[in-house]
Amino acid sequence: MANIEIEFTYAVPNEWYTDDFSEGKTGTYTYRGPEYITIEIDRETGEERGWCLVTPEELERPVGEDIMRMTISARDYPLVCEICNDVGREDDREFMQNRGWKTLYKAPPGYQDIEVPAEFHPRDIYDEFNVKWDFEKEEFILPVRTWSTVEGIDISKVTWDHFRIIRDKELAHTDGRVDQTMPAEIVAEWEEYKRLLREAPTALADFPPFFAGQMLPREPDPTDAEIDEQAAMSEIWLDNSHEEDM
Repeated sequence: MANIEIEFTYAVPNEWYTDDFSEGKTGTYTYRGPEYITIEIDRETGEERGWCLVTPEELERPVGEDIMRMTISARDYPLVCEICNDVGREDDREFMQNRGWKTLYKAPPGYQDIEVPAEFHPRDIYDEFNVKWDFEKEEFILPVRTWSTVEGIDISKVTWDHFRIIRDKELAHTDGRVDQTMPAEIVAEWEEYKRLLREAPTALADFPPFFAGQMLPREPDPTDAEIDEQAAMSEIWLDNSHEEDM
């Protein structure tokens, strides 16, 4: 089947992972792929069922009575085809790798900034796994990705109590990770990490709790001492195994 290129315009939300389009922002993207794709749709719900079909071999595959097939043109539905098409995604990968990023929330020293892409790809906005066909309106419904749908929670309901549960788990995870036989600089890194965790509710109080939970400090990298200790334990185990064999 012949491939085509067609530039199209699509609605862009005011901010990353929101469903607020009140500012009327738009973006442009070039669809590159098959001119026609066939989508399998549930006859009752209109939900997309399975991946889009392109080749004759795919179209010859039997389909259940509860499924209908709809062939659409990329010229008529460029956004839907861009979302649903899985053939040749090299341009998409290049776009994702090269796009710029911006800071959504600047964290205090020691904590992690919240960064989001500065440029939107259609798949960033619209959920390709939940495309539906509206039988009454005879149009496709493309659900919008939001923090709530991506994370599976309503972020407006995340409280500081939830934040402290996350913080407390991180603190508990530090138990037994450091002892005074380690190099002083390693001990200092872990002590600083624990200090930042203890002070996080105060240090991050000006941010929404959901995002504050993502701004907690990074755990120190595995230390050379820990790696050496693991290697030493392996050698001891091997030595004991050899002795038992003898």
